[in-house]
Amino acid sequence: MNSDTTPGIEIGGRARYDRRLAALRSDRSSWLTHYTELSDFILPRRGRFLGTANQGNRGDRRNTRIIDGTATRAARDLGSGLKAGLTSPARPWLRYTTADPDLSEYAPVRRWLDNAQDVVARVLKRSNFYQSIHGVYENLGVFGTGGMVAVEDRRTVVRFVPLSVGEFCCANGDDGTTDTLYREIFMTIGQLVERFGISRVSAAARVLHQGSNFDTEVAIVHAIEPNRGNTGVPARFGWVSCYYEVGGDNDAMLEAKGYETYPAMVPRWYVDSNDAYGRSPGMEALPDIRALQINQKTKAKTLDKRHNPPMTATLAMQNMPASVLPGGVTYVPGIDGRAEGFRPAYEVTTSISDILQDIDDLRMGIKETFFVDLFRMISQLETVRTAEEIVARKEEKLLMLGPVLERLDNELLDPAVDRTFDICMRTGMFPPAPPELRGQKLDVQYVSILAQAQRAVSMGGIERWIALGGNLAGIKPEVADKIDADQIMDEAASVLGVPNRLVVTDEKVEALRKARADAQHAQEQGAAGLASVQGAKLLSETDVGGGQNALQAALGMAA
Repeated sequence: MNSDTTPGIEIGGRARYDRRLAALRSDRSSWLTHYTELSDFILPRRGRFLGTANQGNRGDRRNTRIIDGTATRAARDLGSGLKAGLTSPARPWLRYTTADPDLSEYAPVRRWLDNAQDVVARVLKRSNFYQSIHGVYENLGVFGTGGMVAVEDRRTVVRFVPLSVGEFCCANGDDGTTDTLYREIFMTIGQLVERFGISRVSAAARVLHQGSNFDTEVAIVHAIEPNRGNTGVPARFGWVSCYYEVGGDNDAMLEAKGYETYPAMVPRWYVDSNDAYGRSPGMEALPDIRALQINQKTKAKTLDKRHNPPMTATLAMQNMPASVLPGGVTYVPGIDGRAEGFRPAYEVTTSISDILQDIDDLRMGIKETFFVDLFRMISQLETVRTAEEIVARKEEKLLMLGPVLERLDNELLDPAVDRTFDICMRTGMFPPAPPELRGQKLDVQYVSILAQAQRAVSMGGIERWIALGGNLAGIKPEVADKIDADQIMDEAASVLGVPNRLVVTDEKVEALRKARADAQHAQEQGAAGLASVQGAKLLSETDVGGGQNALQAALGMAA
């Protein structure tokens, strides 16, 4: 199996990687406080903010700051909605085409493109792609930045390693997209030796392994950055990847290899200027989320004080038994016939309905920020609406989500699909390409539910244009000459995501039309011949006198 990596390269200068990691940590430090707060209030089990110590407390309870889980459920809905809308495992969401539409419709090219699409889709489904990308979507919605790394796998062809926020640092290239990724992870001694071999681990790790301390964890740094020519990796590899132990032996590397394509995907929700990390709906919703927790506490205190208010009592009751239980009796002394006993310290007059209304408003704002109303639009409609109104509402919401979807195409789906395609190509999973594809650049067209919904706006314009042309054709028939029906069908198939194999190619359409025209011409010729025979028979039966019929007379005149 050919690989885009070259393992076993010996490269030193580990101090250079430590310096780069320190610089990247410094750049990320201003984000960690925000990430920690987002994790506390929305996804308490996400994020690795523990550093190199206290790795034994991963199972501790972390949701102590959450009273109302609306934000957690909204983040879950956003992640599930993006997965179902962009990369659903239950339906096709990508297809290959070329920059030349006519070439894409050429039968041999189309068959090869369809086969490539099926191979990539099958490999992605066989791998852990769909499990990994769901976490990426949730991290995007909450923290603004997600990540995963695609590596070759002997069993599943490709394997995706999801990244948790806080465990990785990244930096941008000249084009504003991420081209550098450093991640700090923990591996047990058993995993370390199994992954890299006993000969490459540090002396301390070998001692632990020989003592059967297989579950002791070791801090590891994994660095991926552009190959700038001073790494010992051949120049044909655009990126260098290396693993090393934190505090390991001198400059020893656990592994060093090169990649022809950048193996990491680090999508951002939206980015300000040249920031390496993105901003998120979770960041926008955090003030509402904090206010919601406060309001829930206020509501609970109000109900508790109404149900069990603070009480006052006379000093004469200080040493007397008293009961505030339902049905309990407290005997108190009386003065002038007036009982001296328990009384509420004050009366709680706060309106619960006002607090509940404020809570509902905050919940609604949080859900809107996480686009829950888009992904649950039909089920949350209070009254029955027409299909046109539902479509209009969805288009309105998609206009707000459009820039994010375009960024996800560029920073997540394109790299993941291209990386998978490259690995499949190197492993010989595709048949030989037609000669017409030599030198041609393949394009990926996404046909997911959300992608189609975005393009449906243009389809609505086409339908209105056709309707207008039909109305005008009733007045001026030659207007119909402006409508190219074949091109409209091709465009509609592209917008609606119709599989290529279901659309008849232009060559086949031309052949069908020619055959139909030839058959019609033959039928017309046959009808004309039959009419001639019937006419001759009629003339031969018509007597014109002189012992001649009309046919003989006509032939005589012709002669």
